[in-house]
Amino acid sequence: MPAPRDSEAGTGGIVAYVYPRADSEGNATVGIVNQKLNLGVAIRYNTRQFPRCGNWQNCATYEYVAALEPMNGTVQGRDYDRAHGLMDTLSPGQSKVYRYTIEVVTGEGISELLALNGR
Repeated sequence: MPAPRDSEAGTGGIVAYVYPRADSEGNATVGIVNQKLNLGVAIRYNTRQFPRCGNWQNCATYEYVAALEPMNGTVQGRDYDRAHGLMDTLSPGQSKVYRYTIEVVTGEGISELLALNGR
C-alpha cells in the first residue's frame, strides 16, 4: 500500500479483482500482511463458490482502508451480472451454503501469506 495521499473525503478509492491460484478442488487463499506489526489476515475460500475476489483500497488521508472480499457477483452491479450470465440465483425453496474462513495470522503464517505472491 502506498502512503496516505491528500484527497477530498470519499475520493481516491479503487477496486481490482484478484484471482488467486486455487488447488484442484478450487480452494484458494488471499491475505493481507502488515510486516511492521508481524500481523496478517488470511481468507480461505473456494473459487467455485466465489469466482472473484475484490481488492478494495482507499489511500486518502483519514480514509486509509484496504479490504479483500471473495464474491460471486461483480462490482458492476446486478444488471451487469444478469446481462453477462454471472448472476447467481436460487429457485423458490432452494438453498445454497457458502463457506470461507477468516484467520488472524502471526509468526510463520506471515511467511506463508507472503509466499502466495512469490515473496
